Amino acid sequence: MKGIKIASIGYTHEGGAGLSSMKLHQEFLNQGHESRFYVIHKKLNLKEVYRLKVREKSEKINTVPIKNDKVNIFNSGMSIVNEDTLEGVYEWADVILLLWVTGAISDWQIGRWSYKSKPVIWCLSDMEPFTGGCHYSEGCTGYENECNNCHIVDPNFKFLPKLGVKRKSLWGDLVVVSPSYWLYECSKKSTVFKNKDVKVIRTGIELNVFKPYDKNKSRDELDLPRDKKIVFIASHSISDPRKGLDLFQDSLVYLKNNFDISQFVFVTAGHNSIYIDDVSHVHLGYISDRSQLAKIYSASDLTALPYREDNLPNVLLESIACGTPVCSFDIGGMPDVIIDGFNGFLIPPYNTRIFSEKIYSILENNFNSEEIREWSLSNLDIKDQASNYIKLFLEKMRIGQHSE
Repeated sequence: MKGIKIASIGYTHEGGAGLSSMKLHQEFLNQGHESRFYVIHKKLNLKEVYRLKVREKSEKINTVPIKNDKVNIFNSGMSIVNEDTLEGVYEWADVILLLWVTGAISDWQIGRWSYKSKPVIWCLSDMEPFTGGCHYSEGCTGYENECNNCHIVDPNFKFLPKLGVKRKSLWGDLVVVSPSYWLYECSKKSTVFKNKDVKVIRTGIELNVFKPYDKNKSRDELDLPRDKKIVFIASHSISDPRKGLDLFQDSLVYLKNNFDISQFVFVTAGHNSIYIDDVSHVHLGYISDRSQLAKIYSASDLTALPYREDNLPNVLLESIACGTPVCSFDIGGMPDVIIDGFNGFLIPPYNTRIFSEKIYSILENNFNSEEIREWSLSNLDIKDQASNYIKLFLEKMRIGQHSE
């Protein structure tokens, strides 16, 4: 089969959405296709990754001001990328794969492409493509009814979310792909995508990178004790309430007040560390080497994900691929992967008491790491994810050819 020319477009190759996009692009290349990944921010010499030409304007054009007590990102629907550059991308490609495109592509550009013959596929990283601009709605369902009375934007800009939804509602033929059933359900209820073709293709993981390492050897290498239960807290953003570190700290307070936690060590990683008082805590610093990250998962008995909102985070998939169970609130895409009692715990949102009790239960509840790994081989392979996208591309390309 002749390789498809795939133009993936995103903001960066870093961060959660950027890494997911990058590994999918690399797998397209591995499977013999002409894949190019276009980004605004590029830091490394990466194969077939191109920097988009940016207009000489401030990046503030990307966003709408939000209320002072919010940390959400609110997209303006505008782009700082030179439109001629984007048209060149379109002309080269057989298919366009939109990823986390904030600031890279305007709503108007997407609209123009949606009425042309080439397939435009949008892999959702979060809620922004079908909201008035927020990336996570904080429980608000305004996107189901044109985003009236937005609680996130600065009151002086309260008219913009509704305009954003109206603008997006003019889009033509788009195929939407959700990595999780939660985001699928949200998108199908939205004003923007309720009449669009929405599919589910779960995010994959490189199973040759994220794999089990010997637990004791990993602990020795990381200078962690062999004779303790290790809980890895995989939420590294201190300032973002969506990551739920305040909920985890509440869980720790309950643990300390109600249980003997002398057998536990709590491990964190990242640029910053949360403050954990009166418990055994090791901060490993920022980890850039992904095999080293796999060793942290392998050294741990449990990965704690106290998120309030999320789609299908990489840390969830990585931990399970390494055979390490995950404790999470039952939100977003978590139940797509976590099978309660088999590869982790699903906790009622946002019950920190039960979260604490489940953490403590690992003193007696021994998960089967080999079975968790076996499940990941059948369900989380990036090769399967890429193959499913290729099947979708070919299907939509044939439809486009017949319509010309």
